[in-house]
Amino acid sequence: HLLHELLGDRTFSDLKVPFAVTAVDIEAGQTLEIKSGRLIDAVLATIAVPGILPARRWGDRLLVDGGVGNPVPVDLVRKLRPNIPVAAVVLTQPQQPSISVPVPEIPGASPVIDYISKLRLTQALNIFIRSVDVGGKMLAETRLKLDSPDLVIRPELGDIGLLDKINVKNVVELGERAALEALDELKKVSSFGYRIRKLLT
Repeated sequence: HLLHELLGDRTFSDLKVPFAVTAVDIEAGQTLEIKSGRLIDAVLATIAVPGILPARRWGDRLLVDGGVGNPVPVDLVRKLRPNIPVAAVVLTQPQQPSISVPVPEIPGASPVIDYISKLRLTQALNIFIRSVDVGGKMLAETRLKLDSPDLVIRPELGDIGLLDKINVKNVVELGERAALEALDELKKVSSFGYRIRKLLT
């Protein structure tokens, strides 16, 4: 509902700044670049984390989170604005301590079996989510090495996991702080001399 309120029926053509998202066709195994159509449809496709949010139909394709194929799409940014791609790495590996869950004294076998089943399901989901986090982080680092962005900005987000509740204002402030700290380096890679040297190497 929030996304519908924010985006409505606006399309990519309504935006003043060039914008695109990636999504993965889970049936064809292909990464797609979405640059047209309704924004709400594109956003819902690119945030469809497998196992957590439902896949999104896009025509005859079934799409999931673009991060499955490329968490940091530097190549897409270069196509939109070839001047200075800036990659903001926000994927983190959760370092949450193990939780010891006491087993209550429950008479009878059925309640115990139910309890163990629920506990196993919770543990399995937790392991799955951690695996997605770790895999995404490792893939992001590999893509950064391959695509060589001019500048990498790493906000200090701590141990935020996929399903963690966050204070949006605080996270935005952390991102702004990281961008400001990188401002001098951004000016450097924006210089004419830097661009010429990069073209010659």
